[in-house]
Amino acid sequence: MKNILSNQLNLHYYCDHHRHLVCIPYSIKNLHEMAIDLNIDRCWFHKDHYDIPKRRIREISEKCIITSSRSILEIIQTGDLNVMSKQIAEKLLSINAVKLSPKKFFTWSSGIKSPIYCDNRVIFSNVDVRREILSHLVSVIHSKFKRPDLICGVATGGISPGVLAAHEMYLPFIYARPEAKSHGLKNTIEGEFKKGQTVIVVEDLISTGGSSIKVVEALKKAGLKVNGVVSIFNYGLKSSNELFEKAKCKVVSLCDYDSLLEQAISTGHIQSEDLKILQEWKDELMSTKKTRSK
Repeated sequence: MKNILSNQLNLHYYCDHHRHLVCIPYSIKNLHEMAIDLNIDRCWFHKDHYDIPKRRIREISEKCIITSSRSILEIIQTGDLNVMSKQIAEKLLSINAVKLSPKKFFTWSSGIKSPIYCDNRVIFSNVDVRREILSHLVSVIHSKFKRPDLICGVATGGISPGVLAAHEMYLPFIYARPEAKSHGLKNTIEGEFKKGQTVIVVEDLISTGGSSIKVVEALKKAGLKVNGVVSIFNYGLKSSNELFEKAKCKVVSLCDYDSLLEQAISTGHIQSEDLKILQEWKDELMSTKKTRSK
């Protein structure tokens, strides 16, 4: 799949062989912006998508991701998140940023035995995947939140995606630790900011949500207004959802555990008999307090 960064709004253009043309982030306004960028006549607009002549598909193919009619329908019906989550899952699996081992569990630093190991640091060594995930990250911040004054990365995993997003959006960057340093200036937050500024928190991975919430609380205590949290991957645990709800903090993730399993099955990374083990592991993790603090 091509990485598309063809316009100032960071829209991704999708077209199928039935001449349906849509974009992500999906909205009627963005559809019309897409048409302007691609020089598509407004007369080809049909309620919730553009229907264009086949010759135009050939002309704009370098700027579009050619996909299935089913994916086009999903974008129209559910917006961009479901489709995006599957695409990110495919990329994470393809570069081994996520490893699934239902028969031989990994051991996390917390001691938890897990059939999944997520190492998003691998993303930043792969230029194409890094650019695609960055594009989606910026698109989500644009479409799901008001433009912030700052981007804040959660140390340490959220620093790389956070600083890349801040650079792309031409915004100042800071980063914060869940706990203050025990030496030096003993800072929790690093970088320059002013009280009253708005901030989006960027995290690489959310399991229980503990680290993210600690950073959100530290930013609020420092006088910043937190618009929300954006992560690359989210296990979707009940404990995490409850923490964010209690903190009244909106969270949006590019990819989640359920989408990852669906994509892993469809691409042959796991077999159907493995799915039960992976689903049961998550169910068990959701019912126990012995979880990772990320």
